Amino acid sequence: MKKITQLSLLLSVSVLCLPLFSLAQGGDVEGGGGGTAPGQTLSVEFENPFGSIDSIPDFLATIVDLLINLGGVIVVFFIVFAGFKFVIAQGNPSKIEEAKRILMYTLIGAVILLGSKVISEIIRNTLLEFTS
Repeated sequence: MKKITQLSLLLSVSVLCLPLFSLAQGGDVEGGGGGTAPGQTLSVEFENPFGSIDSIPDFLATIVDLLINLGGVIVVFFIVFAGFKFVIAQGNPSKIEEAKRILMYTLIGAVILLGSKVISEIIRNTLLEFTS
């Protein structure tokens, strides 16, 4: 039974990944089989995902903002998760304590997340004072 489940999982993943392989572009192959005509070169340009960052403090501020946004999503997820734990507890004291602990740790994490933003702004402003 376990081998059948593993086989079906492997088959499902293979079917889901098939479009990725079929839509892949080939390189410059002899005979013009690639994505470019013979004699042409393929040029690829990448955009800077951070926009126009001119200094290290701006780069660090962008990274911290990205991490704080990601952390905010995680905090919201765990608050909702703690709410589900409260609902599922149905009056069971040990499960209610577990839900309270999850909520408490989530709120502590949120405070640390906001504190990290304040600390990063203090460091950024200090660096800007020294560089100007």
